[in-house]
Amino acid sequence: MKINSHNEWDKLREVVLGTADREMPVLTWSRPENIPESVKEKAYEIAREACPQWYLDEVNEDLDGVSDIFKKFGVKVYRPNVYDITRMYSSPYNWSSTGNNIYNIRDLHLIVGNNVIESASPVRSRYFEAAALYDVWYEYFKDDFRWLVAPKPRLEGEVLTPYFRDENERELTEEDIRYQGLTDGRLEKLHKLPEKEILFEAANTVRMGKDLLYLVSSSGNYLGSRW
Repeated sequence: MKINSHNEWDKLREVVLGTADREMPVLTWSRPENIPESVKEKAYEIAREACPQWYLDEVNEDLDGVSDIFKKFGVKVYRPNVYDITRMYSSPYNWSSTGNNIYNIRDLHLIVGNNVIESASPVRSRYFEAAALYDVWYEYFKDDFRWLVAPKPRLEGEVLTPYFRDENERELTEEDIRYQGLTDGRLEKLHKLPEKEILFEAANTVRMGKDLLYLVSSSGNYLGSRW
């Protein structure tokens, strides 16, 4: 079992397909003090109501259907081993979070030739998401396969910073004015990542043979492209 993939359009032979198991809205705190249990319980209650089981069942039914289509055309399908993403974890850098989902596999994994690169996401709820694929990668690791992991970021303080804090700090374009007209006066706030540490998601990158196109954006900074 070997990986050899250089673009986004060659014939598909093997694929890792995500899942909606245990999915829930993210609960994240960026504060040093302990969160009262009553607050946590209420937050979990709201999260479960926002993402009911019937909805997850419908999504998984569709994903199983996609899996069947892949298999029909001879594609080998792998599925993640989902841990309990609803459990809260803490960082020494004054933030806590639950996971979110193991649905968007491509977001955090970039395949370049015979390499799988696990990216350094700027999203706190994705800190352990890649671990759900480790069983798959250990199977590949038995053969000729290289597994690279970007440095884990600290994600300390404000991770996203706005280009513009309000309409007084920017020159409004025609697009801005049109957006305000469609949203009862609200102005879209554009964000960027700081350059304090390596931050990027693999979905920022398009593979084109020997070339990679990397998008500097709210989910990938210049340090990530350098790495």
